[in-house]
Amino acid sequence: DAACSPPPAGQGLNHALEAAAALVDAVAGAAPGAVAEALEGYERARRDDEAAYAFLGAEKGPWQALACAVGRLLGLYPGPAEMKETTAPYRQLTALHRVLGCA
Repeated sequence: DAACSPPPAGQGLNHALEAAAALVDAVAGAAPGAVAEALEGYERARRDDEAAYAFLGAEKGPWQALACAVGRLLGLYPGPAEMKETTAPYRQLTALHRVLGCA
């Protein structure tokens, strides 16, 4: 349920609902005439999670796959079971996309 936890990477509908709820919150809290600032705040707030989400769900090249395998052994990259069983935000699941220059 996207209302209380982030969906596993690849569950697009729940991910979209979570992003939509964050957008509604950002715009609802904006002052009249400050929609641009609200949208910039929304983007800043979601940027880290979106980059991690994209990396977790993306097809990996050979070097990225190797880095992810090593990262998984070191506890830096989650496997499918770890992603499915957690309520942690995507940015807390992996920072490997930043190390590999994918963010």
